[in-house]
Amino acid sequence: MRRPTLAPVVATITPAEPRKSLPWYRWFPGDYMRSTRGWSLLEHGLYRVLLDAAWDLNGLPDDEEEIRRLSAATPAEWTSAWRRVASKFPLTPDGRRRNPRQEQERANSARVQAERSKAATISWEKRRGK
Repeated sequence: MRRPTLAPVVATITPAEPRKSLPWYRWFPGDYMRSTRGWSLLEHGLYRVLLDAAWDLNGLPDDEEEIRRLSAATPAEWTSAWRRVASKFPLTPDGRRRNPRQEQERANSARVQAERSKAATISWEKRRGK
């Protein structure tokens, strides 16, 4: 049986706000393993897929069926894994489900990106003699 791809689903989802270019995030395997020890392979897989989707889409929607489609999980896989993974994506005041640790990393990445952009602009202006 062919598994559905995420492309058609992702194309229909509009992020809460335009995503700034943050194509990667820092990963801390020790922290991850300590917070998910004892999880099934299915639960780990769902969590990792949803972390990536949440990063790319600026959080997850507050619609379980839409999140399930994002993950490409079958209804049976979803029922089995979501009850454990859901707590990692609490609903936030903006109506999106967000992983708190990931949002700390997003803020840090945006800050670092802004600092580097500013430094690059200053360096470029100095080279151009402005």
